[in-house]
Amino acid sequence: MKTSRKINWYIGLTTKGGAILKEVETIERVVKFLKLRGVDCFSTSINTGFWEGKREQTLVITLIDSGCDFGERSIEEIASQFAKEFNQDCVLCTIEEIKYNFVS
Repeated sequence: MKTSRKINWYIGLTTKGGAILKEVETIERVVKFLKLRGVDCFSTSINTGFWEGKREQTLVITLIDSGCDFGERSIEEIASQFAKEFNQDCVLCTIEEIKYNFVS
């Protein structure tokens, strides 16, 4: 098993102004955004979250930092850029130490 970090960014699919972001378009924008930064291996999922007591769909982007070598500062900078790009109050980012292996 290898040791690395799992990075998650949580983006609400409701903007500060109350507009609902389209799931497919938002994912396509995230793919382009990360690809420009050399990231082309990650996963996305849709969860239900709550922000200020209101229910909303949340896009979760998960990256195993096995080759990107992001520092915490750049992880937070990406979260900040996502917040601006998608008109959010904020974007939650989490970092976990994990063990992983690719099995075939």
